[in-house]
Amino acid sequence: MKLSLSWDLENSTVFVAAINALNPAHVPYWLQTSQPQITANSFTDDLVYKLHQVAGGQCGRVLLAPNSPTQFGLVMATLVIIQNSDFIQDVAQVALPMVNNVERVVATTYYLTDKRAQRSILNNLPVCDPDNRQLRRIFI
Repeated sequence: MKLSLSWDLENSTVFVAAINALNPAHVPYWLQTSQPQITANSFTDDLVYKLHQVAGGQCGRVLLAPNSPTQFGLVMATLVIIQNSDFIQDVAQVALPMVNNVERVVATTYYLTDKRAQRSILNNLPVCDPDNRQLRRIFI
């Protein structure tokens, strides 16, 4: 099972602009780039760097696909944890409002069970919060 992230560049740019405008005291530790220098490229670099620690590795901005079901599960769990964090949710509320019940996301995740990308399947990451907060999905 392999993982693919498809980035929405427009939403990513709006998202990082909102990150740069928020209180720097609340920026998560995995964001290595300091405000206000965060860009869509640095955000994806920092996220891929964070994910490579539980995946197969990285090559630049490319996360090397998980090599085992355990690594795949850890990558997905890490994405959900990041997505549900208070800081990222605050950014999403500002940067990615729902319009006409249409959800805007930073990246869409797919898994591939075959070598052909045309056979990729949408992961549809859940928004799960034990406190029943209204959460936004950043990664689908």
